[in-house]
Amino acid sequence: MSDMASSDIAATTEPVEAPVEVDNRGKWYVMRALSSRENKVRDDLRAEILKNDKAGVYEVYVPTKMVMEVRQRDRKSREKKLFPGYIFVRMDL
Repeated sequence: MSDMASSDIAATTEPVEAPVEVDNRGKWYVMRALSSRENKVRDDLRAEILKNDKAGVYEVYVPTKMVMEVRQRDRKSREKKLFPGYIFVRMDL
């Protein structure tokens, strides 16, 4: 083994990833909210999750994507809601 270079040993070892714990509680539901109020509802639900573990709400998601807009020759990137007026919530009913 002394005749092997240290780079050969390093190339043969692969990093080991720790297992990721998956939370499977609750089911996904779609909630309707007032348009442009999705983030406020999301923040209120998240605050309720932190305040009360027994609320039955586990995750709140507002799907967005980054888009480039050109206005008067000025490029700006902004977040655009994929489903305006809707919030995805993983919870128990």
